[in-house]
Amino acid sequence: MFYTSLERFLLISSNPLPEFSVTTWIMAIAGFLLFFGVSSYIFRRLRASSKEEPYLGPHAILSQFRDLRDSGALSEEEFRRIKLIMADKIAGEENDASQEEQ
Repeated sequence: MFYTSLERFLLISSNPLPEFSVTTWIMAIAGFLLFFGVSSYIFRRLRASSKEEPYLGPHAILSQFRDLRDSGALSEEEFRRIKLIMADKIAGEENDASQEEQ
């Protein structure tokens, strides 16, 4: 038997892939879009959280307040109040550190 190229193509492709309904295609596209949206939201949240400033300890914060006092943005009395508050925090951190070592 002699087949033309079109007949051969039709014979080879006589077992096509299963056809999906329009509803199936819509659900697949909606699922893909939902997946893409959720993953991009999570990615943005992770990037934003990685840009946060690192933790500054009480010594570094007190140093910043000292710079403000030196520049004239804080009065000497305000700086003394802040220094007393920060001294309590520094003492609390040192107590916590010594308790963890034991």
